[in-house]
Amino acid sequence: MQPLPISAFIITRNEADRLPPVLAALQGLVAEIVVVDSGSTDGTQDIAAGAGARVIHHDWPGYGPQKRFAEDQCRHDWLLNVDADEVMQPDMAQALRDLFASGPPQPAAYRLNIVEVFPGETIPHGLAFADDIVRFWHRSTGRYADSIVHDRVKLEPGVVPRKLKGRILHYCSRSIGHTMEKLNRYSDMQAEDLDIRGRRLPWIRLLLEFPFAFLKAYFQRRHVLRGTYGFITAMNYASYRFWRVAKHWERRILARAARADARRKGDDDGGMTTIGLSAPGGDSVGTRLDRSPDGDGEGGSFGGGGASSKWGNDTVADSNGSNGSDSSGGGGDGGGGGGGD
Repeated sequence: MQPLPISAFIITRNEADRLPPVLAALQGLVAEIVVVDSGSTDGTQDIAAGAGARVIHHDWPGYGPQKRFAEDQCRHDWLLNVDADEVMQPDMAQALRDLFASGPPQPAAYRLNIVEVFPGETIPHGLAFADDIVRFWHRSTGRYADSIVHDRVKLEPGVVPRKLKGRILHYCSRSIGHTMEKLNRYSDMQAEDLDIRGRRLPWIRLLLEFPFAFLKAYFQRRHVLRGTYGFITAMNYASYRFWRVAKHWERRILARAARADARRKGDDDGGMTTIGLSAPGGDSVGTRLDRSPDGDGEGGSFGGGGASSKWGNDTVADSNGSNGSDSSGGGGDGGGGGGGD
């Protein structure tokens, strides 16, 4: 059978152990496989190239920006995104072939059923939690949002996604330790993202985040059906949700202390406050503000050019989500988890 006119793309970093079955499921199905790698040291690039993928290096800018870059490298208008720990099953591959049986369909977006598989399971539990998200779409209908933590396709106004039959198996965790490390890094990025978007979470979230997140994972996402490992994974998810709120509040406390310290130094400096900023390129910029009672409120810059703020994104060592895998921000509790504020 001829490959379908679809570009499948995957973002990776150190996925040599999980990538081969992902690529095998796509070979012969799609006309192009694009792998965007952010600096693997385990031979991921060679595995991808050996499977016929076009491998492109791109330094890690965050989940959404990395997937937007990958979209731009694709040659076909129909785009399929899977993560490096997600294996398409034959029933979904057949659904894609049926969709293209009479030629390329009209532009649209399709939600895919992505079912999580825990370590030790060969197949997912019959009632396992599944993400139902847009991962197959015509590029005219939308593209990934430009968010460092939320890797979701933002559809054009008026586009209503359809449902594609079949499923993808999401091997969301290598181990408990791997998941904890990944979620710790992801909580750093989410705390920064809250700052970037100007969000301020109320203090009460520190008390309520853990218990409510545990109940969500254990019952709503049905981890209660997965025995001891399900309980452990629900606790992991709840811990991650608490970490992000705690780190958000820590950033606020430290910023408040820094402002108070700057004011004290300004008083000691004859009523002039020095505020340090970071300019593009890493140059230090200082701005002196006249805080004296008779001052006019104006100040001068020194130590560099114009004063502009710069946010630095923390990259993730494994690059992932999500929404689940190390290479994605996505949704599974065992993986990158949790998009909402």
